[in-house]
Amino acid sequence: MTASALVLALVCVQAKPALPESLSSKHYDLKTSATRELGQELLDFMELVHQTYTALLKPDNPQDLDKKRFTILLYKDMEEYLKAGAPPGSGAYYNPNTKELVGWHDLTFMKPFFAHEGMHQFTDATSKNFLNFNMWFTEGIADCIGNCEVRGKKLYMCVKSGMIARMRLQTIQAAIRAGATPPLDRLLSLPRNVFMANAELCYAMSWSFCHFLITFPKDEDRSAQIPDGRYRKHLAGYYELMRTGAAGHERAWAEAFKGISIEELEAQWKKYVMSLDAGKFLGIRAHELGDDELSKHGPIDAGYTGILIDEAVPDGVAAKGGIQAGDVIVKFDGKRFPRHDAMNRLRVWMQDVPYGRQVKVVVLRGGKDVECPCKWETPKK
Repeated sequence: MTASALVLALVCVQAKPALPESLSSKHYDLKTSATRELGQELLDFMELVHQTYTALLKPDNPQDLDKKRFTILLYKDMEEYLKAGAPPGSGAYYNPNTKELVGWHDLTFMKPFFAHEGMHQFTDATSKNFLNFNMWFTEGIADCIGNCEVRGKKLYMCVKSGMIARMRLQTIQAAIRAGATPPLDRLLSLPRNVFMANAELCYAMSWSFCHFLITFPKDEDRSAQIPDGRYRKHLAGYYELMRTGAAGHERAWAEAFKGISIEELEAQWKKYVMSLDAGKFLGIRAHELGDDELSKHGPIDAGYTGILIDEAVPDGVAAKGGIQAGDVIVKFDGKRFPRHDAMNRLRVWMQDVPYGRQVKVVVLRGGKDVECPCKWETPKK
């Protein structure tokens, strides 16, 4: 999800794959080309998420909202999803024109992405000026919801080991370390086009800042479905002022965070982010193949891409496994990389590999597949 899945433009008109199965729950109507069992699994999850949306945002009209129907379209795989006109690189998206939440079935990414995009759908239904919300808030809060886990039929948000955290944390830590983050007050006021021009960093900043506001000083609170950190009430106050349309960002921020220095808040946030455990690293400097590079490093199936290794750090996991500069990673543990989201997928997948287990990484080298066995040793205490 390196590009915003919030669709503001018309999806190109084409023959869309059929969605023959229909299911309903208390708040959602779902159409799918996957099995009914998979559709029901997503419905059950989204009902838990809906409870969290309501508890977090506290809408003015809970009784009326309880009667509102929300629409979900679930495609059975990425190929169908893209044929239906989905934004490349997305795992799900919310279309404010049709009010539909659209995505595809994926064992790892489906639920976090639907929770994220469903937050846009819910916010649109409960706010007067949804499209005027600043990007840091819209995407950061949605990421905090998507960064969740289910325990005992309850959804817990802002977990430190959640899939979104695994996508974002290494990015924001590297940027802070390199001094490459824009000032916090600049992030808070970025217009959509500027935010999306550097989406990977801006998403990581927005997620980590909202996670900080909700959970600080803890890294997570496993006893609370919604953590009640030091700045959560300030964030809630900001949202309340924005939701009614009575205030823009500057006034809402000034009132909700009155007496709190933005410079001190930024320093506290950065120190907090750098204290979080980023997990496993391959020990590479790399990037997803650009459009002009795909033809040079093929063959790669349509809809998929690879990760070009610019440098393999000596004694790193990748180098020890035989990965070299110039290689293109095309498979990790049997999984391929969808275009426009390869680096995020790699960050998440490698965190799921247990310490001590060897994983097969396939690279293209000289036009041929080469298998490179990689393994993370248990960290020394």
